[in-house]
Amino acid sequence: MCTVKTNHWVFSRDTIFNDNFGSKLLSDFVVQNPNIQRFTENGVIFEGDKEVTEFDVVKMATGYTWKFPFLEEDILETEEGRINLQKCMFPPHLPHATLAIMGFILTFGPGFPSGELQARWVTQILAGKCKLPSKEAMFKDIKKRHK
Repeated sequence: MCTVKTNHWVFSRDTIFNDNFGSKLLSDFVVQNPNIQRFTENGVIFEGDKEVTEFDVVKMATGYTWKFPFLEEDILETEEGRINLQKCMFPPHLPHATLAIMGFILTFGPGFPSGELQARWVTQILAGKCKLPSKEAMFKDIKKRHK
């Protein structure tokens, strides 16, 4: 099995591997390669290579995009394909904290505890017992997280 080496740090994108991935890399069952330069009749030529690496099957995945078709387009601001949300929940540019996107996080473990914490925090915000920071502070935090 072969995989193309990613341009991103391992935890900067959504994870797509399981507990067996590391052992497959260590045993050379999965080999990371540079990007594909071109396809040939029997395989591919990777960038920087002159020889064909033969394959029977090539699986290509294009990923996916986050969409919220039930919201007007200007409700969520995006930047470089990322949605700007304070703590992955609140759109900072809205005049009032009346919208929260819950469950829009990637947990390394069970999702229910994180979901419960989000629900508690949103409840406190909506009840007026807790306030969001200023827009400037929220955007600063978002940029830090994206970096």
